[in-house]
Amino acid sequence: MNNRAWFYSLNDTGTELLYDREYLSTVRSLYLNSDYASALIDGKIQLHMIDEPNMPCMERESRIFPDPDQRNTVITCHALTNDFLIFGTDMDSSLLSIPNFSSNVTHVLWNHSTLYKGIFIAFDDAKANSFIYICDSLEGSKVEHLHSFARNDLYPTLLVEEELTYLTPTGKTSAVPVPGHQLDVYGYTQDPNQLDNNFQTAIRLQRFDQAYVLASLMKSDKHWNELAKAALYSLDIEAASRIFQKLGTASKVFILDEIKEVEDTKLLAGHIAEFFFKNYELAQNLYLSSSKPSAALEMRKNLFQWDFALKLATTLSPMEVPLISKEYAEQLEFTGDIPAALSNYEKGLQIESSDDYLVKKQISLCKAGIARTSIRSGDYRRGISIAEEINDPVLYQECASILEEMKVTSDAAMLYEKGGFVDNAATLYIKLKNWRKVKELLPGISSPKILAQYAKAQESDANYTEAAKAYENAFEYADAIRIYLDNLGDPDSAVRIVKTSNSVEGARMVATFFQRHNDSASAIKFLVISNCLNEALQMAQDTDNMEVYADAIGEDREPSDFINIAVYYEGKRNYLLAGKYFTLAQRFKKAVKLLLDVSGQDEDRAIELAIQAAGQAKDEQITKQLVSHIMGETDGTVKDLQHIYHLYISLGQIKEAARIAVIMASAEQNSGTYKKAKLLLLGMYAKLKEKGMKIPIGMSHSLMLLHSYSLAKLHMQRGDHMKSARMLIRVSNNLNKFPRHDVQILTTTVFECQKAGLYISAHKSAVMLMRPEYRSKLDPKYKRKIENIVRKYQKNEEEEINTPCPYCEVDVPQTNLYCEHCKYSLPYCIITGYHLINNGVALCPKCQFPGMLSEFSRSLTIDKTCPMCLSEISSSELIEVEKVHPENFDEEDTTLSTTNKNDA
Repeated sequence: MNNRAWFYSLNDTGTELLYDREYLSTVRSLYLNSDYASALIDGKIQLHMIDEPNMPCMERESRIFPDPDQRNTVITCHALTNDFLIFGTDMDSSLLSIPNFSSNVTHVLWNHSTLYKGIFIAFDDAKANSFIYICDSLEGSKVEHLHSFARNDLYPTLLVEEELTYLTPTGKTSAVPVPGHQLDVYGYTQDPNQLDNNFQTAIRLQRFDQAYVLASLMKSDKHWNELAKAALYSLDIEAASRIFQKLGTASKVFILDEIKEVEDTKLLAGHIAEFFFKNYELAQNLYLSSSKPSAALEMRKNLFQWDFALKLATTLSPMEVPLISKEYAEQLEFTGDIPAALSNYEKGLQIESSDDYLVKKQISLCKAGIARTSIRSGDYRRGISIAEEINDPVLYQECASILEEMKVTSDAAMLYEKGGFVDNAATLYIKLKNWRKVKELLPGISSPKILAQYAKAQESDANYTEAAKAYENAFEYADAIRIYLDNLGDPDSAVRIVKTSNSVEGARMVATFFQRHNDSASAIKFLVISNCLNEALQMAQDTDNMEVYADAIGEDREPSDFINIAVYYEGKRNYLLAGKYFTLAQRFKKAVKLLLDVSGQDEDRAIELAIQAAGQAKDEQITKQLVSHIMGETDGTVKDLQHIYHLYISLGQIKEAARIAVIMASAEQNSGTYKKAKLLLLGMYAKLKEKGMKIPIGMSHSLMLLHSYSLAKLHMQRGDHMKSARMLIRVSNNLNKFPRHDVQILTTTVFECQKAGLYISAHKSAVMLMRPEYRSKLDPKYKRKIENIVRKYQKNEEEEINTPCPYCEVDVPQTNLYCEHCKYSLPYCIITGYHLINNGVALCPKCQFPGMLSEFSRSLTIDKTCPMCLSEISSSELIEVEKVHPENFDEEDTTLSTTNKNDA
C-alpha cells in the first residue's frame, strides 16, 4: 500500500533508525528538511516534525493541508525548504498546441534562467526549434515558435539564458550561443536595421525592459506603439504604463492605474481588450469567464449596444431587463424598427424597484414611447389616448408631428393645440378650413407666415376686415393697405400703417389713392415716402405745394435733392427759403448771397441761416462777406453782435467767440441786465471748458463780479449780513462795472456793513455817496442817514477772518481771490463767495463750479438750485473732489478788464 515511512539519522558513525510512521493512505511523494517532513497523500499534504520517537508533542506538531474550508482543492505537487512549505493545486487538464513541433523530437531543454523563463528548445535528428511559453496573455496561455536552426552531432545537456551547452564525445562540455536569442542592447550600434532586429527579438522573448532601451535608441513613435501593444497583449501593466508615460498619453496611463490592482487575469484581459484593443467580442468572452461576468453587461451598456446588453441581462441581471428594454426601444424607434420598439417599450413597463422616482420616470418614458410607436403602427386611438393620459406638451408635439407626417391632419391639429403649439395647430386648421378654430387661436399665433395664410383665406371669402387685421399682424403691410384702400375705403387706417411701418409699396398705393381724390398735399407726402421724388417734386411745382414737398423730404438727404427746391423758391423771390435749401445743397456762396438780400422781419433769421452756411463752408471769402454785412459796412446798419458771436461759434473759432461774449456781457451789465450777462458768460465758460481751452482772465473776473452781486442779494434774503456785506464791498470796489445801479449798490453797502458791524467799510461807502456825481442821485429818504454816518465816524470794525490758500496753505483773508505768496488766482465758493480751502470741496454736477461741501449741502436744504447755473440739483448729486487745482487762465487776454488784485 506504500503508506509507511522509516526515518533515519545520518551522522559520522553511520545511520540510526529513529522511528517509523504509518500514514492514512498511499504516499505519493515525501520531502524533508532538518526539522519537518512533507508527505503528499490523496491530494492532501501532511506536514509533521521529525524528532525522537514517542515524544508527546509529535501528533500536536502535525498539520493537514489544505484547510477544511477548501475541501474541493486538490494538491498535485509540493516542495520543502528550510523556511517554507510550497504546494501547487490542479488548474485544469487543458493542453496547449505547440506550433512547428516536430514529430521526431528526441530532446527538450528548458531555460534555467529566471530572466528567460518559459523558453525551451526541442531537438530532433536534423534541427532544433526554440519556443516560448506565455503564461498570461490577452488570449490566455499559449506557446509561440521563436526560431529554427540546424543542430550538430553533439548531445545537448543545458540551456541557460542565451547559451546552449553540449557534451562532446571526449566527455567535455561546449557552450554556444542560441541562434535568434542574442540581444545586443548596450552595443550602441547605429545600424537602424540591426536595432530593429534586436527590438523584434526582445518583443518575441517578452524582454520588454530591453525592448524599451532599444525603442529609446530608435526614437520612433512606431516602435513605442508596437512595444506598448506587445506589453498590453502580455498583460504587463507596469511596462505598458511606463511606455504610455513616455508617449505622453495621460488618459491611457490613468486607465492602467485603475485596473492594475485587478488580480483576476481574465477580468484584467477583458479590460485591456475593451479599452485598448476595442475588441468587444473578445472582451465580452473574457469578462464572462472571469470572476465578474457583469462587466460584460456594463461594457455593452456603455457602448449603447442594447441588443447585446439585453441578451446578457437576461442571465446576468434580470432586474435590469426593463431598463435596458426601454433604451433598446428608443434605439429601435430611431432606426425605424417600430414593431420591435413597441415590444421593448411594453417590456420596459415591467420594472420593479424600491426607487419610486425611477419607476415613475421609467413608466412615463415607456408609455410615451408606446404612444409614438402605436401611432406609427397605425393604432392612432391607442397612441392618442396614452398621450392624453400623460398630458405632456413634448409628447403632444411628437405625436402630432407623426400624425401630420401620416396625413392624419385633424388629430394632429388637435394634439398640437392641446400641447400649446398654436402656430402648428393653426397651420393645420387652415388646411382643414376650420376658420372657427383658427379665429380662436389667433391671439396666440406668432408666425407671420401663418397669419398671412389666414389673411389670404379670409380675403378670398370676402371677409376684408378680418383679412386686413391679419395681414397687418403678419407684417404684410402692402396687402393690408391695399384692402383698406380698395375694399374698405379706409384711408386713415392705410395712412396709419404707412407711418408706423414705413412701407414704400404701401406709401405708393396711398399716394395714388390721394391723387385720385385730388388731395395733392397728401399725395406728395406719400410719394416722397415711396421714394418717387421726381413725381412728388413735379406735383409740388404744379400745385404750388413745394413747402409740403420740402417738409416731406426733410434735411437728411443727398445735397442734389435740394437743388430744385432752392431754385423754385429763388424763382418765387423767397430768398430766405432759397438760401436755406441752397445751404442744404452745399451751394454756400449762392446761399449766403441770397440770405444777405433778405430784409424786414426775416432779416435776423436769414443772418442766422447765413452763419450756418458760413460755418459749413469754412470759406474765408464768405466769412468776410458775412462779417462785413453784420458790421454794417454794406448798408450802414450795424446788426446785433449776437450774430458775430454765433458766426464764430459756427466756425469753431471759440476764442474769438469768447471775446465777443465778454463784450456782449459787458453791454448787458452796463444796461443793468446782470442775470442775462452772467448766463451769457457762463455758457461761454462751459464751451471753452468743453474744448479744453484756457479761460480768458477778463471773462473769469466779469463772471466772478456778477456772481458776487447775485450772492449779495441771496445772503441778504437769508439774513446773513456779514456775507452780504463782504460781497457788496467786492462789488463796490468795481463800481464802474455796474453804472446803471452804482448809487443803489453803494447805499445797500452802507446799510449792510452797518448791520454786520463793519463801520469803517460803511463810512467809506457813505463818503463815496457824498461825492457830487452820486449825491444828486441819492434817494432823499436815505440822505440824512448817510450824512450822519459820514459825520459820526466809528473807527472800529471786526477784522476779516483769514483762511489757508488752497495751493500753498498760507493764510489769506477769506474774501481775497489772489494769493501774494504763491501768485495764484484763487477759486471761490459759489455759495459764500469766499475763496476755497483745500478740504471738503464739491462740484455742481451741472456747471462743474466748486463750492465748500458743507455750505453747498446747507444751501440745498433751503433752495434746491445751484446759485451759479440755477439748475435744480440735490445733495446726493454733488461731486466731491480731493484736491483743488489752479485754473489755467489765458493771461494774454487784455482786451477787456483784467483782475484787480485788491478788488476783494
